[in-house]
Amino acid sequence: MLGGGTGENKSPALAWSGGPADTKSYGLVLFDTKFGLLHWALWDIPASVHELPEGLATGYELQTPMGAHQVAAMETGTEAHRYYGPCSSGSSAGTYEYRLYALKEAKLMLTESSTGAQAQMAIEAAKLDSVIWKGMPE
Repeated sequence: MLGGGTGENKSPALAWSGGPADTKSYGLVLFDTKFGLLHWALWDIPASVHELPEGLATGYELQTPMGAHQVAAMETGTEAHRYYGPCSSGSSAGTYEYRLYALKEAKLMLTESSTGAQAQMAIEAAKLDSVIWKGMPE
């Protein structure tokens, strides 16, 4: 089961093995398939990184993983640069996917003012390969 629910919006720990040999970076999106909503995007994860700790910090430019950037797709202003996790539980819960992408670009052409939709499009455009983790909030 994926964490989050209506709780504390703490990103889960995730780990993966290396991508294709020509992977330059990774991107990650959290998507609600039931409602067709992007929740969060994380990009510019260095190719040498193969895990994310639980509870990523807030802010556009992260120190862990160094150089990565994030945006919460449904937030604006000072709330825009943080993890925005699953927000429904019970019978109204959607199915959430963490979509990890191996990317052919080391840095995506995004800025602090980029939206979640722009981040998702840039991540998908630079895709070499991907994997999906699925689950429902507790």
